[in-house]
Amino acid sequence: MRGLLACATLARRAGAGGAATSSARRHLAGAAEAAEAELKKTALYDFHVAHGGKMVPFAGWSMPIQYKDTIMDSTLNCRANGSLFDVSHMCGLSLQGRQAIPFLESLVVADVAALKDGTGTLTVFTNDRGGAIDDSVVTKVTDQHIYLVVNAGCRDKDLAHIGEHMEAFNKKGGDVKWHIHDERSLLALQGPLAAPTLQLLTKEDLSKMYFSDFKMIDINGYACFLTRTGYTGEDGFEISVPSENAVDLAKALLEKSEGKVRLTGLGARDSLRLEAGLCLYGNDMEQHITPVEAGLSWAIGKRRKAEGGFLGADVILKQLQEGPKIRRVGLFSQGPPPRSHSEIVSSSGENIGEVTSGGFSPCLKKNIAMGYVKSGLHKAGTEFKVVVRGKSYDAVVTKMPFVPTNSLVQKRITKGNVKNKSENSHGVADNGHGEGDVASSSECRLQPRLRRICHGIPGIRKTAVPIVRSVPAAEAALASCDQACWWPHRSVRQATAIQIAFNMNALPHAHCN
Repeated sequence: MRGLLACATLARRAGAGGAATSSARRHLAGAAEAAEAELKKTALYDFHVAHGGKMVPFAGWSMPIQYKDTIMDSTLNCRANGSLFDVSHMCGLSLQGRQAIPFLESLVVADVAALKDGTGTLTVFTNDRGGAIDDSVVTKVTDQHIYLVVNAGCRDKDLAHIGEHMEAFNKKGGDVKWHIHDERSLLALQGPLAAPTLQLLTKEDLSKMYFSDFKMIDINGYACFLTRTGYTGEDGFEISVPSENAVDLAKALLEKSEGKVRLTGLGARDSLRLEAGLCLYGNDMEQHITPVEAGLSWAIGKRRKAEGGFLGADVILKQLQEGPKIRRVGLFSQGPPPRSHSEIVSSSGENIGEVTSGGFSPCLKKNIAMGYVKSGLHKAGTEFKVVVRGKSYDAVVTKMPFVPTNSLVQKRITKGNVKNKSENSHGVADNGHGEGDVASSSECRLQPRLRRICHGIPGIRKTAVPIVRSVPAAEAALASCDQACWWPHRSVRQATAIQIAFNMNALPHAHCN
């Protein structure tokens, strides 16, 4: 990868200066081709190229950073309609055996045993210092089968870490084996049209699948692993499909959406996850950052907080009791967008932290960033400066996610109130806005969705969000908010109405009881 980047840099310099000889140009071209050949390719590589994908090196893979649409347009389309991502560079694996759960719990912070079959959660692999080796979505298929997906950039070290501990575990009488799903590809279908589009390709009633649910089902005739999760803050699915069927499935999904769901690359995926306040490993989490410091205390199971039993538990449990010295925060800033490693300073110029991810938000039309600051300076509204290209610009701490999340979560009614609490798939706890008196099953389904959207619109008070009991009422309420909306006006109303109608038509009354 470094060789390819170096070749690209040299080529740019040669092209800009116009002084490169023909032999030099041939050398650069040959070196670039050799470096490209070293990169791994997903089963959809030729499909990406044929559709205008701009391929770049990422974690040892050749991946599309974008297609013909700009990154901004792709981001907005995902929020308004939908996106299809190739995330086959990520590593899926299964742990199987009578002691698969106790083994995994020795390495991660989640209470895996407490998960119901066919459900999952975000967790963190920790080292003996409590630092994050990687974050991962783990799914309890059965008591003896755990399915998990780890980050592409962490694949080698994760597999070495798991393999080393599994060997030691089995030598002590344990019963665990693994299978790495290299025979499969992984597609992420995200956005308001994800469920309606996918429903056209499967007989499974997707309205009965909620956030983090998992099923092994037939999609378009292919045996797939389906998880209702994602990395965008939108409702959606990750689909593990046999690699020989990956291109055909991608074509079918795009065709069924009638052009509304578009191929989307890593550039927009990064923009979407940043707007959703989700951690990127290697930026916002590293081996010296604990889950507590990263704002992922909610991912540590209640039983695990009491019992420990995972690597680095002593450090993490102490931080839970005493508080960490640094904390991850969200930021709005003025001036040029801050980037990773931009310094955070006080008004007097004292260093108080560092930006880990940052950029311009296509949806909010302003700079957003995440970073770490000293504890005590992490409260929303705290003001300081970020340093970009040697100059200081005003910044303020804000709550995350920056853009409201829209995952389909199961509602639990207690004493006449709707309780709507979800955990975003890669690192943000979303408490929703669905609490209130329940007048009907329609309102149970509509109100949280409407409120999440309205709360993202400047000037809309929580108390001003209307009670809605029908699709027409929801459409009217959304239309009244239209002028203040930060998404494309017609698109957001249309997409929201489609999703509301889909959920109302598909969800039986029992799901609100």
